[in-house]
This record gives sequence, structure tokens and C-alpha cells, in this order.
Amino acid sequence: MSSAKPRDTSERLLSLRVFLPLGAAAVFSIVFLAYSYLGFRDAVARADREADQHARERIAAIVESARDFVTAFESEAGFAARMIESRLVDEKDTGALKRFFFELLQRQEDLRAVYLGRADGSFEFVRRVQDGTVETRQIGADSVERSVRIELWSEGYEHVAPASTQPDEFDPRERPWYRAAAFNRVAAWSPPYAYWSTGEVGLSFARVVACPATSTSCVLGVDMTVETLARSLDQAVRGDSGIGAFVRSELAEPIAVSTGTNPRAMAAALAAPFARLQEIAVDRRRYLLASDDIGAAGVPWTIGVYVPRLGFNDWVGGIKHASFASGAVAVSLSLAFGFILWHRITTGLGGVAHLAATIGERKPAPAVRDLGFAEIEAVAATLRTMDADLTRHGLALDKAMAELVRADQAKTEFLAQLSHELRTPLNAVLGFAGLLQTTAGGRLNDREISYLADIVAAGGYQLAMIDNLLEYARAGAGSLTLVIARIELSEIAGAAARMVSARAESKDIELSLVLEHGLFVSADATKLRQICVNLMDNAIKYTPRGGRIEVACGRDDSARSYVRVTDTGIGMTAEELADARKPFMRVAPSAIAVREGGIGLGLPIAQALADLLGADLLLERDCLVLNR
Repeated sequence: MSSAKPRDTSERLLSLRVFLPLGAAAVFSIVFLAYSYLGFRDAVARADREADQHARERIAAIVESARDFVTAFESEAGFAARMIESRLVDEKDTGALKRFFFELLQRQEDLRAVYLGRADGSFEFVRRVQDGTVETRQIGADSVERSVRIELWSEGYEHVAPASTQPDEFDPRERPWYRAAAFNRVAAWSPPYAYWSTGEVGLSFARVVACPATSTSCVLGVDMTVETLARSLDQAVRGDSGIGAFVRSELAEPIAVSTGTNPRAMAAALAAPFARLQEIAVDRRRYLLASDDIGAAGVPWTIGVYVPRLGFNDWVGGIKHASFASGAVAVSLSLAFGFILWHRITTGLGGVAHLAATIGERKPAPAVRDLGFAEIEAVAATLRTMDADLTRHGLALDKAMAELVRADQAKTEFLAQLSHELRTPLNAVLGFAGLLQTTAGGRLNDREISYLADIVAAGGYQLAMIDNLLEYARAGAGSLTLVIARIELSEIAGAAARMVSARAESKDIELSLVLEHGLFVSADATKLRQICVNLMDNAIKYTPRGGRIEVACGRDDSARSYVRVTDTGIGMTAEELADARKPFMRVAPSAIAVREGGIGLGLPIAQALADLLGADLLLERDCLVLNR
């Protein structure tokens, strides 16, 4: 009897360990089902709201992407118009004009053609051909017999075939793009039409340009095919077959639609009236349809985007038709099985979590044993392998970073040493050349005197570039020192203006000063003057002949002192402003960069000196703001 009692007690304990979890699971299942039933409608409403919010965010992103694509074409036309109106591109020189249009096509791959039509009927046209070549067409002014001159060019702008001339009655003034721009008097998109050269259906953005070389009114246009616009919609949708986008005209006629979508859904969306936000149903599926102005100049086009509504009902609606008993049995069995396995699984996962936390703290991986399941043990083994890989890659990264730091320091030291070694003999050359100009003028003929002047000019140019390299190397090495003093800002700005005045006069540029006197700042006079000289010199380089530059200093609304240099040059885009701060970057068009010279260190040196002085160099506002 004594041995039976312990065995009976152990059996009872075993029964409690087995049936107690099952009973608790059954009770929990009943409570869970009751709670689920009471909260079902709230869950449906909440899921629908979240789905609507996601759909609205997706629609807004697609609309913004389409607007950016259209705006990019308008920006290219605006850039070309500014180049012509500022005479940086001579529209009377047809060779230079066609070369400029060719460079625009190379820069923007979605452009199909760029062209210029004049009020006298003349026309220059450059378009991209399918095989990578470029075709140019030129038609002269009004005459009895009109003809077109056709040339083919390679990607390197070399002739592919001899030029040909043939009769052609084409008149740019009768084309839709010319009439659209002339009607709006500034800029506008044309309706879809067939292109003159290929017969493709596309759109054109045109704007009126004042052509200074011929003193006539011109219209500049760029072409975009309907296929290109549809491809941009496909990229915005990003291959999601449930989402569709389209652009339609003011008459509700489709201009371009995204491909790869449900045709019935697209047809229903195109047939729906314009509304900012509405719901449409296609084949028992709900879609959220939004429409908005695409923002194209001169035309009331709209963009529409529809997104499927994936609310709670779309994936759990079948539960409403399932029997309560089947759900109760399934949930009860699942909870019972999960309760039995809970202890073993949590033990293994706790060991894995401890291992992962140890690796995250970069400590040696501990030995974790008895994890319970082969899958969890495999995860632990993977974590150990990842720990070893991370350690090895970390050491390699530290070594690479050290090599990079040493390479950058060596580059800076090399630039400084090279600039010094080049400057010493160049100073000797300039000194002896100046001595010859002073002492041997009477014994030299005119040609020799001219050669001597060329030596001095070229040597001075080389010396300026070497000084820029040396200044940049010193800034990069952190070897520049400051001599802070109380100085009057107007004197620094005026002195810098006097240093560049001769170059401004050589280009017939008006250099005006608007200086507030009695304004004192704490700064290094030499470094501050160098910044001002670099800004003014850069303005002179990229301001066309006969332009105007204004140098001003004063205090802004925050009582901070500033020096501002404004000009009538070609200006820079946001991307070009970012590149202008990088060393050896030339953001100007190639023809201007070659003519003006330099190695692209003026603005980077000004930025480095401004950082040293604790000042803000705001290129987008043409302004240097001092914080002292």
C-alpha cells in the first residue's frame, strides 16, 4: 500500500499537468471568440480607414511623379530659351544653334526633338533617330520655293552622310506647337498631333522666345511622344498590376495611359466624371479614383490614378459565413497545442535571443545548449556564423578606412608640395620676363615684345591656378590660420571690387556698389577679401558681355552682416549649385567653360574659407552671411 500511494499521487499530478492546460485553453478559446465577435465590426472599420489612407498616399506619390516628369520638359525648354535670350547661344549662327540642340538631346534622353521656328518662316530642327543617330533639318525664310536641308550626325556629332536638300512646304507657323505658344503668348503644351518628320503621335511644349540676334519673335519647342508619357506613368506605378494611371485632356479624352493594368478598371476610370476623390466598382472590386490638375503650362490637363481598396473585408470577409462551432474547435485545438509547446519553444527562443543580444553588444558569443528544436539550433548556428563574419568585415572596414585617411592626407600633401615646386620656377620666369620688358624694350622688335607679353600673361594665369591649388591644399590640410580683427565690411567689399574692376571693364560689364558704411565685423580681413574676390570673379566669368554686377553689403532681418554679389549671368539650377561647391567641378556649358578658363576651385576655396570664418556661403541667394 505504501508503494501504491506515491504512484497514485504522481499519476494525479501528471493528469493535472496534461488536462489543466487543455481546460485553460478551452476556457480561453470561448472568451477569445466572444471578444472577437464583439469587436469584429470595429476591426472592419479600422482596417478600411487604414486601407484608404494607404491608397491616398500611393495616389499622391504617383501624381507627384507625373508632375515632376512634365515639369522636367518645361525646365529644359526654359533653359534653352534663357541661353538664346542672354546671347550665350547665337540663334543666328545655325551651326552653333544645332550643336546646342544636339547637346540638349544628349542630356535629356526622353526628349525626342528640339527646334526653333521664327516669324519669317525659317526653322531649325534636331531630332533623335531610333538607331542612335541625330537628324538635323533646316528651312530658310519665306521664299517662292521652300526646301529643307537634311543632315545626319553620329553620337559624337560627326557627319554620317552628306547633306541633302529637297522641296518641302513645311511652315512652322502652321504647326500646333507654334499656334499654342503664340495663343498663350508665353508657353503652352500642344494637343496630341502627328509629327512632321516621323508621323508619330506626340505632344510638344513650346514657348515664345525673344531672339536678340535677329530681333524677331521666335518659338522654341521640345517634343515628347505619347509613348514616352505612358512609360513615365508605368514607372510611377512601378509594375503594380492593380494600380492604373492616365492623363486626359480638357475634353476628357485620354492622352496617355499606363500599361499592364486591368482593362476594365481603366475603362471605368476613364469614363468616370472628374472628381477629386471618388469610389468606383469593377467586377465586384472597389477602387479609389483620384483626379487632379497635372500642372502642364497652358492646358487644363488632368491626371487620374485608381488604387484597389484592400480593406478588412477583402481578406477576412469569409469568416462571417463560417460556422461558430468550427471556429471554436479550431481555435481551441490551436491554443491547446500552443500551450503544450509554449515552454519548450520559449526556452529555445530565449537562448537565441540571448545569443543575438550578446552579438549586438559585440561581445564573444556564449555557448547556448539544449535549445529544443533543430530549426532553433540552426538559427543559433547562423547567428554564430554572422558574428564571425561581422568581426572579420569590421576589421577589414577599419583597415580600409585607415588606408583612405592616409591616401587623403597624402593627396593633400602632394598638392601642397607640387604647387610649391611649380610656383618657385614660375616666379623666376615671370621675374625675368618682367625684367626684359623693363630693360630690353628698345632692343626688341614688335613681334618679340608681343611674345614677351604673352609669356607674362600666360605665366600670370598659371600662377593664379597654382595659387588656387596651394590655397585649396592648405585648407584641406587645416594649416590656415586666422588673424581676427575688427574691420569695416564696406572697405573689404570695396577693395575686392577694385581688384576685379579691370576684368569687368574688359568685358564691358557694369560693376556697381551698394555699400552700407560704418558696419564693423570681427573677421580675418585677408580671408574675407579672398572670398569676396572669388565670388565677384565667378560672376564676371559667367556674365555675358555688356551685363551688370551689383556688390552690396548690409544687415539682414536677423541683424547678421552680409555681402551679396548679384549678376545678370546664366544662373545655376539646384543640382548645379550643389556641384559648384565641389573641387574641380565646372557646371557651366562646355563652350563657356573653355572660353573663361580656370580649374573649378574658386567657389570651393570660398566655401572652405567661409567655414573657417564660421560664415554661411549661400550660393542660391548669391550671399555670404557673417555670424560675428
